[in-house]
Amino acid sequence: MYYEFYSINEYIEYLLHAKKNPIFTGNASETGDFAFTDTGSFEEAINLAKYGYHEDFDKMMELKIKLDKYIKYSNNNSKQYNYYVGYAPDVKAYLEGSPLSMLNKGSKIRKKIDLYVQSAYSWITTKECIYNRGVIVLSLIQILENLGYNVNLHLFSLTTDDNINSYFYCDFILKRENERANPQKLYFPLCHPSWIRRLEFKLKECTPDITNDWSNGYGRLCNCNEIRDFLNLEDNDILIPEPRFLGINGVDLIDDINKVFDFINEAETPENLKLDKIERVRKI
Repeated sequence: MYYEFYSINEYIEYLLHAKKNPIFTGNASETGDFAFTDTGSFEEAINLAKYGYHEDFDKMMELKIKLDKYIKYSNNNSKQYNYYVGYAPDVKAYLEGSPLSMLNKGSKIRKKIDLYVQSAYSWITTKECIYNRGVIVLSLIQILENLGYNVNLHLFSLTTDDNINSYFYCDFILKRENERANPQKLYFPLCHPSWIRRLEFKLKECTPDITNDWSNGYGRLCNCNEIRDFLNLEDNDILIPEPRFLGINGVDLIDDINKVFDFINEAETPENLKLDKIERVRKI
């Protein structure tokens, strides 16, 4: 069972017109309570996804700005060199009689990275953990772009039913490599529990080819090895699994981002990519 959506609007339109599969007895997209979903209804979740989620957005941006101050990754895309023409003279080279007496800059070829973020997570995952991971992902995109990478952002969900070795996979391509990250657009999908606990639950409830084996539940979360094998991740792909697998606790943002950096560094990351831990100055 596979879905791919290229915009949030495309996803919303599909959910609004899809019909419930009678085989699937669960109805958690409608019956989930506020404590679990952070919304009062499926309709509210749809409206937040469609028109924007603004609650605590300023707080999120403030946290991201504070976090960015700790991050010391600079843009090294341009390298200075001497040439016949350029933007400024190199006095030393001129006095030495070198014909290459002008300073010039050349841009390095930017490599592409696909960043895969698992949107599904355990029922015990708190909204604070979800929130912190969302802020970290936004900062991580900026870090990678400052290091000279173009980033494709895939917010995906991969779950399985062990009884029949069946997988449910959906991929939301929320940022392409030639686009700038839009925090307002990404805020609800990355930081709100209802993205999975109402909208994606509805997607499963309406999947036409879902079988009886899925009828009593929404599947088991795939672990990191299962995800890597299923997605066939390449050398320039980075996986961000659910907060529980990262060790995110949702209490302190510095602790949480360092755990994410450790996870990335320990995995098979793109060549020469190493993320240094952020030094603590004060609690965020």
